[in-house]
Amino acid sequence: MLSSPHRIMFPAAGAAALLGVSGLFLGQDFITHWSPLPGLYAWHAHEMLFGFVGAAFAGYSLTAIRSWSGGGSVSPTGSLLLFALWAMSRLAAIGALGSEPMFIVPTGTAFLLFLAGRLAWAALRARAVAGGLQALFALLLFICQIAFLTGSAPSFSSVLLVALLVSVVGGRMIAAFTWNWTHQSPTAAQKFRCARALGDASAAALALTAVLFGLVSVADGPLIGVLLVICTGCEGGRLWLWHSTAVLQDGLLAMLHIAFAWLPAGLSLLAASLYFPDLLAAHDALHVLTVGAVSCAIYAVAARAVARRCGRLRPSAIDSIGYALLCLAAVLRASSADVPAALAWGACWAVFLWRHVQALGRPLERPVFSGRASNRIDPGVADQLP
Repeated sequence: MLSSPHRIMFPAAGAAALLGVSGLFLGQDFITHWSPLPGLYAWHAHEMLFGFVGAAFAGYSLTAIRSWSGGGSVSPTGSLLLFALWAMSRLAAIGALGSEPMFIVPTGTAFLLFLAGRLAWAALRARAVAGGLQALFALLLFICQIAFLTGSAPSFSSVLLVALLVSVVGGRMIAAFTWNWTHQSPTAAQKFRCARALGDASAAALALTAVLFGLVSVADGPLIGVLLVICTGCEGGRLWLWHSTAVLQDGLLAMLHIAFAWLPAGLSLLAASLYFPDLLAAHDALHVLTVGAVSCAIYAVAARAVARRCGRLRPSAIDSIGYALLCLAAVLRASSADVPAALAWGACWAVFLWRHVQALGRPLERPVFSGRASNRIDPGVADQLP
């Protein structure tokens, strides 16, 4: 059961996805009365960002350690400690551990601090840039959670940080998997190098945007809209450069590409909400990023861990249905159809939770996130491996 961190953290992410939304409808009196967070929607935002996304990122990053650390892995005891800290953070968020801020902040953030420390330690030992980037993101999530719990920064900054995670880590993964699957040629290699340059530009602009959103005095300025337009163009350009008809022949790779397509869509809608607030609310645009880009990326990556293995990974029919429900939830949420979106969301993550709990009874096959890989990796693309 604890032979790999993803086996306990992916079900935790599925449970958080279900509880974080159902709590809006079923737990209003309890959460509003007991939670130390300022209101029901603050609790929802906290749980989706640091409970759901945090668990999924921990499951992926600590399992993928083997690919960049020279074979090191997290022990079953380490996985159990990770889950215990995650569960303690969830209890702190609903007020089960009390409401004293001096106690809530350390108990609520211990999970992300442990994750950042474990990744940093492995990255330093292996001198791995990929591991260092993941450790940095965990540390930034930890800082954002402290700011969120203390009221020092709005949730917008945390959402954009998670979007940055999809752009950098997700982009590297998609580039590597796409290169291995599609027909490789000098022309394709040049496209992938251009896509990487666009990704670097978008990452810089997204990081600056996240910082600016944290500064209330400039949050309504035109600079943020310009930066978001730049990000939209860069991310859309990357997707176009990666794309080929061969992508559609691999179900799991198509899931990743669809998830990434939500990123420029969400960024463009967020930019539009700043310029035309009467036509589109910023929180609706943010939900395109969270329900669309972030959640679809989580589902697509996690689906690889429970995929059928027959020389290469293939998604099961039930995972394809769950993913389709998630895309439907993103469309419905963007159109402010909250209840239908919540139903589609709940059905999706119920499927996800069932699939990953069911997998606990099966032997672990490695590598977890990849099937048989091609050996013909261009030198300009090889360093994009996750």
